[in-house]
Amino acid sequence: MIVCLTLLGLAAAGAIYVKFEAPYGSTAKLLVRFIMEGSMLVPGTDGSFTKSVDPRGDNNPINTELEILGSWDLALEVAGKIGAREILGREDDTNLLMAAASQVRGNLKVDVAPKSSVISITYLNPRPDVARRVLGEIVSRYREMHLHAHSSAGTYDSLLRETELMGAEIKDTQTALSSLKNKSGVTTVAETK
Repeated sequence: MIVCLTLLGLAAAGAIYVKFEAPYGSTAKLLVRFIMEGSMLVPGTDGSFTKSVDPRGDNNPINTELEILGSWDLALEVAGKIGAREILGREDDTNLLMAAASQVRGNLKVDVAPKSSVISITYLNPRPDVARRVLGEIVSRYREMHLHAHSSAGTYDSLLRETELMGAEIKDTQTALSSLKNKSGVTTVAETK
């Protein structure tokens, strides 16, 4: 009798293992600095001032960041960027974007350690490559939403324009460097192999 129940238990465990895939998790940690202009607080290296976080208060600024990370808007943007079929791993057509955004929100775990300004974000998905891509997109979209939420009017657009200009400058510099390298016949160790 005991042997039969043991075999039955092992068979059930094997069936569950085969039927249900264990989700893969991808984790990121975000350090959130709170900047206050013109305050006599702790000066930063860039001339700004940093305010320490008091996690006991209801006005805890980390709560704003948690709201951004758990927002439906963020989930919809991530689902739109990665692709609903990629996230869900299926081909049906019924409301895929909403289902993917719901899956992103449902499989996202956001934690903050007590008395900390570090947010730990974990995203679960049956496929490890999708988990990694979705988490990367969550972090990227979060940064944009964070800047937009905490910037004065026009600052966010100004930052985006400046980022695009600097990206173009880097590309031009890389092209010029490559041209000079080719013109002078400089090679790297990797190219000689």
